[in-house]
Amino acid sequence: MNRYVIGVVGGASTGKGEITDFLRKQEIIHFNDISLSDILRELATQEGKSHKREDLEAVGTAHREQFGDDFLARIAVDILCANPAENYIVESIKHPDEIRTLKSEVNALILGVTMSPERRFAFMQERAREGDSVKWAAFHNLLLLEKSSTGHGIRVDDALREADVLIDNDGTLDDLHRKVAKVLLERGIYLEGRPPHKER
Repeated sequence: MNRYVIGVVGGASTGKGEITDFLRKQEIIHFNDISLSDILRELATQEGKSHKREDLEAVGTAHREQFGDDFLARIAVDILCANPAENYIVESIKHPDEIRTLKSEVNALILGVTMSPERRFAFMQERAREGDSVKWAAFHNLLLLEKSSTGHGIRVDDALREADVLIDNDGTLDDLHRKVAKVLLERGIYLEGRPPHKER
């Protein structure tokens, strides 16, 4: 029986969580999930830092400088290796070295998700998570940060280029689910438990 590890990479409020929720709700193939952002939040809490985006970025950058740019992915790999029979989704990948480690260590399939800046900003305001940008100027700065290609901070655009497939999430939620199911089907992962009949 195959063991599946699916990584999800994308910027803030692009729909990474929606993909994770969709896969977790599958009845035939059960997926657990690991959020690299949740691991980072736990580290921030241990260091007495808030979960505001700038504090999380500072904690992440400091740990990457000290332990390597893939340190979050290596924590995830330890969890994956401790549960070799379980299927997993690894969410909130934001650095190309995290992808390289997940691919080399656990043969992860990496899904990249993208969305227009306007929709991302609207979703970010709607969910109102601690640390989210509520003003366009701050959100614009976040977009610039994600495009960074140097240093030990987040490098979302570089990470997206390492993805196995890119999924555009500018449609409906059902559209997103269909796209994810199609991508997995093309790679032999049948969410319904068996291959469908080929369309004539």
